[in-house]
Amino acid sequence: MRKALAIICLALLASLSAFALPALLRPATARAATPTTAEKRLIAAVNRVRINHDLAKVRCRSFLLVAARFHADELADRELLTHKSECGWTLAQRVRHLGYTADGYTYWTIGEDLAHVTAGTSAARARAVVRRWMRSSAHRAVLLAPKIRDIGVGTAVGADGMKYVTVDLGRRIM
Repeated sequence: MRKALAIICLALLASLSAFALPALLRPATARAATPTTAEKRLIAAVNRVRINHDLAKVRCRSFLLVAARFHADELADRELLTHKSECGWTLAQRVRHLGYTADGYTYWTIGEDLAHVTAGTSAARARAVVRRWMRSSAHRAVLLAPKIRDIGVGTAVGADGMKYVTVDLGRRIM
């Protein structure tokens, strides 16, 4: 089933135009492109850390929100924590395909942090997830990248009872 899905995803990717792609992504885009209460908490937790380190706050961007939700949904479905999509997309490919492009910008950068924690536990709370990332030098570097200004977050619960969290961060400068 997964192999067939990956083949279908690759075939569709090869044949889809930018206008047809959203139809492929209905599960991630079905929710409004505004953050949920849980997503707002995660953004607030990231901003608290950034402010404590004298960095600019990040603002939610719909293209990154959709990309993060898409990836969180996919991770929960696969019960797997990886930066690469099942169809082979990297983070850069995923966010570009979902609208956070470098086109028309002189500067473009992105980063991603992922987590999976037992759903419904204190470890699944936004502050706890961000604290865990801050204890990892690689995750910390993404959250505290000075040029970052944009964020999108997504969470999904898998059949395994784990909550999958994706935070996509970026910056585009004209």
